[in-house]
Amino acid sequence: MSTKQRQRWRRRRGRDDNGQALIIVVILSVALITLVTFAVSSSIANLRSSTNYANTSQAQFTAYSGLSQATNAMAGKTIATLPCLIAPTNMPLPQTAGGNATYSVTIAYFSDNAATVPLACNGSANTFGTGTPPGAPASAILTSTGTSPNTNPVIMKETVSVAATAQLLPAFAFAMFSPGTVQLTSNVAVNQMTGPPLGPVPSIYGGTLSECTNGTVVEGNVTSYSDVNVNSNCTIYGNLYVQGNVSISNTVHIKGNVYAYGGSVSLTSTPTIDGSIYAIAGSGGGGTINANTNAVTVGGNLDATGSITNISKATIGGSVVPNDAAIAGWVMPPQIPFPQLSPTPASLSAAGYNVIQVGNTLLGQVSCAVFFLPTTLVSLVNSLLSTKTAIYAPTCTPQTYGLTPFIVSTDMIWVLGGIQTTGTTTFVASPLTALLGTTYDLSIIVPYGTSCKKGGDINFTNNTEFDPRINVLLYTPCNAVFTVNPSMNGQILAGTGISATNQFILNFDNLAAFGVPGTTIAQAAVVAVKSKTVSSG
Repeated sequence: MSTKQRQRWRRRRGRDDNGQALIIVVILSVALITLVTFAVSSSIANLRSSTNYANTSQAQFTAYSGLSQATNAMAGKTIATLPCLIAPTNMPLPQTAGGNATYSVTIAYFSDNAATVPLACNGSANTFGTGTPPGAPASAILTSTGTSPNTNPVIMKETVSVAATAQLLPAFAFAMFSPGTVQLTSNVAVNQMTGPPLGPVPSIYGGTLSECTNGTVVEGNVTSYSDVNVNSNCTIYGNLYVQGNVSISNTVHIKGNVYAYGGSVSLTSTPTIDGSIYAIAGSGGGGTINANTNAVTVGGNLDATGSITNISKATIGGSVVPNDAAIAGWVMPPQIPFPQLSPTPASLSAAGYNVIQVGNTLLGQVSCAVFFLPTTLVSLVNSLLSTKTAIYAPTCTPQTYGLTPFIVSTDMIWVLGGIQTTGTTTFVASPLTALLGTTYDLSIIVPYGTSCKKGGDINFTNNTEFDPRINVLLYTPCNAVFTVNPSMNGQILAGTGISATNQFILNFDNLAAFGVPGTTIAQAAVVAVKSKTVSSG
């Protein structure tokens, strides 16, 4: 082969090699583009799938939040105020998602756990017992719809059990309660039951606290709806709430705060207030604090809507703020109504009591006098084999003279026209309680509406003693009077007034009240979640 031929062959071969390389490059480029396209498509698909999953999950979580809100809204409500629905509520989403997630919940109530025919529910003063069909709720189905942008709604249903629980009327939260006058003098003690667990806080509620003097100790709060004068070594462990003026003097010790709504506070001698003092002016004036240049000790603040004067000798642990507009809107809570207890033989029987009626014959007063001898009651209770017993004797006003003790060996309610004890009258629990560790309830009720001009008082004098194994409720629309060393575990409610003096001791518990018809209102509590389902809308 000549030199020229070799050169032509090399040029041709080079051109062939370039063509083959180009083909390879094209093939590789197409393959790369295909791979990139597939990867992008897969990423977009995955992103869309992730977004859809996130939106769906958000809708589901939102629906679940709706169920939680609904069960919280149901808990602790009275039967008449159970909610029928939870209005649509927005839940803001992250900025990347955009928009809001929302939930709304409807609630259907049923009188049986089978959840067949729903009860009527209007969301305000529900009358389940008179609806169609009637009956108190035993179960409920909650349907929550959760939504999120760019996805279908998610519906979540939850079935719950609803149980009615008893809650005492507000007045029974107090050791002493009277819309009239409360007078505490000469070493009266209103104590918290020792634990464990500790008993409820032994607070006092009065239309007027006329006196808290001479060594009286209240281990709770005190509320009065008229002017108060606290003096001469009175000790209050909690707060003092007053609608009106407050006068504090001598060696009074208040361990909480003092609130004068629509009144002023005057401090004289050497009282000690561990907390703060607030004076808020009302339509009739007030709103000032005057220490009267005495050696007053206040651990907290002096705070008034008006002036604060004569504090040069006072020891103030906090700030002094006169003309304080920040507290000008504070108002005394509305008064709590006096409960209207009037048990009848029918209501007592429905509450599980064996009812004995006394004093409804021509010889009524003779029957009363004989029946309320301690020996008669003892033989009666023993003959009933210790079943819960109610003595319905609203025309009887027994008087006892401390001859023999009353032995209580079962839960009892006495419905009387009044009662008076003199001498050393004792109420003792059956000896078996010491062995078994049990306690009994004794409620002495003078029915609401009893004429106070003809009796109606509960009057305990001269060492009337209640065994600490007896929980006592004393209720009268008239006066309750305690003098000369009486003592008891329980509570006192009196419409006209309460007077306690001369070393009266009250250890507060309200256990007996739960057994008396008319003392409670039905509350609703969510007991248990029975089932839960999720579906797409």
